[in-house]
Amino acid sequence: MNWERMKRRTPLRPPLGGEAILGTVLGGRYTVEEWIGGGAFSNVYLGYDSRKENRPVAIKVIHKAHAMQATNHSQFKEGNPFEHEARYNKLLKNGWVARAYTANQTPDGINYIVMEYVPGPTLEWWIRNQGTLSPVHAFQLAVGLLTYLEEAHGVGFAHGDVKSTNIVLSNVSTDRFRFKVVDLGHASWFRTPIRPRRHLVGTPAYLAPELVDGGTVDPRAEVYAVAVVLFKAVTGKTPIQTRRNNADEMLEALRDSGKQIPTQSILEWRPEFPPEFASWIEKGLSRNRALRPSTVSSYRQELEDQIAAMDAPLTSFETSARGVFKQWVKRLFPSKD
Repeated sequence: MNWERMKRRTPLRPPLGGEAILGTVLGGRYTVEEWIGGGAFSNVYLGYDSRKENRPVAIKVIHKAHAMQATNHSQFKEGNPFEHEARYNKLLKNGWVARAYTANQTPDGINYIVMEYVPGPTLEWWIRNQGTLSPVHAFQLAVGLLTYLEEAHGVGFAHGDVKSTNIVLSNVSTDRFRFKVVDLGHASWFRTPIRPRRHLVGTPAYLAPELVDGGTVDPRAEVYAVAVVLFKAVTGKTPIQTRRNNADEMLEALRDSGKQIPTQSILEWRPEFPPEFASWIEKGLSRNRALRPSTVSSYRQELEDQIAAMDAPLTSFETSARGVFKQWVKRLFPSKD
């Protein structure tokens, strides 16, 4: 798929007030060219770096209200309160995260972060418009996310907002699925308590049940978020099905200890999906955090163990899906027979 061509056919329009920054030059080098997305806390623009032969960059401009709130809660009352996002990013070396180049603030108080530009749609867009992932692509997504989080957790911080809208596809073909994780705006050092519900950080559908009323993000909560991403990627649904699927209803469902997670298993949505892989994903969704793998490394190890056990008789359909799946396992885990 040519994402740039598709984007030209359906040009993106900036939200009200978003046009004002178009054409401006930030920091004497970054020209703001085109609005490419946004959310509750920021707008993201395509820009060009004049000091790097007009290299394309993504410029994340923080909404003023959010910037003011962040400044009030920051121990630093001057400068860009979002410099921590770039600082966390620069601690990482793996290729699964979009690089952050700098965080800065204009003289009139606009806070922005300049990042690597990844030309492609989000995973959320892909699921809605192109459909669910094959077992091979889902496996590559799992390996990439866990590799990214292994390094982040090794450094000592949690991403804090792993979800399908924070994953941008950079390459999709029959046998290849590449992506970049973006937006470390909710990253925090482990053992940092999150605030109660009225100041909830994160997206309810990806929030581990134990964090609904506040708590401390740990690797098990990140395992849960990864499992939600994978569940949605292969079924097109979130693990908890609610009537209206709004935030309040989702939070109540997470709080309800009698509500099963997932509401329906992967195999109910996709009977042809490799059952070992489905079982592994769903283990990461255990309501009881003690039943989830304690680290992303152990979660990945369990995936390898599940794959090694894939020796049951196969149906004609499964032969193709699992055969390709096993080939990728051997390539990515050469130590396996």
